[in-house]
Amino acid sequence: QGDYHTGESSCVGFLGQAAGARRITNPVSLLFRIERRLAGLDSAYLGTKCGVDMCGIAGVYGTPLPAGRKRVLVEDMVAEIAHRGPDDRDVLVDGRVGLGHARLSIVDLDGGRQPMADETGEVVIVFNGEVFNHVELRRALVARGARFRTDSDTEVIIHLYKEKGAACVDDLNGDFAFAIWDRRRQSLMLARDRMGVRPLYYTHASEGLCFASEIKALLRVPSVGAEADPVALDQIFMLWLT
Repeated sequence: QGDYHTGESSCVGFLGQAAGARRITNPVSLLFRIERRLAGLDSAYLGTKCGVDMCGIAGVYGTPLPAGRKRVLVEDMVAEIAHRGPDDRDVLVDGRVGLGHARLSIVDLDGGRQPMADETGEVVIVFNGEVFNHVELRRALVARGARFRTDSDTEVIIHLYKEKGAACVDDLNGDFAFAIWDRRRQSLMLARDRMGVRPLYYTHASEGLCFASEIKALLRVPSVGAEADPVALDQIFMLWLT
């Protein structure tokens, strides 16, 4: 069975083409190791805002599935969290990765569809959350030569990533969970806000590394089953509200 994890970011996880992720069974202290040690990701999942709609993301990475089956899998995962994004749903499959998004339209209703790519098509993101300082960040990025095609805060993250890589999260004031697929480097970056306001779960499965905004989406993966983990339960009862 797969293990479910949550991770804290300004720290991030990177999945590179040439290396595999180290499996960490302790969900309260997890570590991604891809080509080099990036960060220790302490976590305490604080849940979603009760009664507040928000977008949802889901995806798979490194899967050996054919493109058609991969698309169906990601579509099934996104359908499971469709309540998070009633306005739009879409999926992108590109080589080793499949990305899906369920959208609640808040910023740039017409131009903010996801998955969203930069002008070259080389950097693609699915994003759940809100960047409170996106106007200031956009202004600074434009001054440094960035060209925007939309008014969405999602595109601000793309340009920050292109400029700063994983350190882009250091500039973000807000709550967020996102996945960035970098076609040039063949790498996937997963990041989550510092307090876990926007949840991000992942599991290692035979289909690849699967991630989503809610566990129920991971249960759509055929090789993943629901099973009680006594260690995780013990940690939840001790740490959930502390």
